[in-house]
Amino acid sequence: NPTETHSGMISRLLLSAFEKAEHVTGRSLTTHNYQMEIFGHDGAITLLRSPIKSVDKVQYYDGSSWNDVDSTNYDTVGISEITIHISTLYQRVRIEYTTEPYINSVLNKLIMDLVQVWYDNKPDAEDIEQMVVNRMAKFKVLQVE
Repeated sequence: NPTETHSGMISRLLLSAFEKAEHVTGRSLTTHNYQMEIFGHDGAITLLRSPIKSVDKVQYYDGSSWNDVDSTNYDTVGISEITIHISTLYQRVRIEYTTEPYINSVLNKLIMDLVQVWYDNKPDAEDIEQMVVNRMAKFKVLQVE
């Protein structure tokens, strides 16, 4: 974009690199609010995009409306990677939660490397980008499905 400022372009590249790193690692790199809806479960629901800061609301659907589940009717297990244990009687569940940034100096350096690759836009940029992304993948959260 010819009218974009240099700092605007760097900001856009940085945001894109953070989003790419979050996608590749399955981790939250900034604070986010998520809503996860599950239909059918075995009593254990693992929240995505750790680290999890807080579980803000758990609800179930009774066929006509969403109802709050009192915190005494479910347990949270884990520190930054949280699994909610809840009765299978609540088959359709909606969980609202907040993540906090996963901070790792090596991953932060890889994010900056990715920004540089995109900024420099050299002929072999795709190959270099793939190498950086492969190194980011070493920080991937292993999710149980």
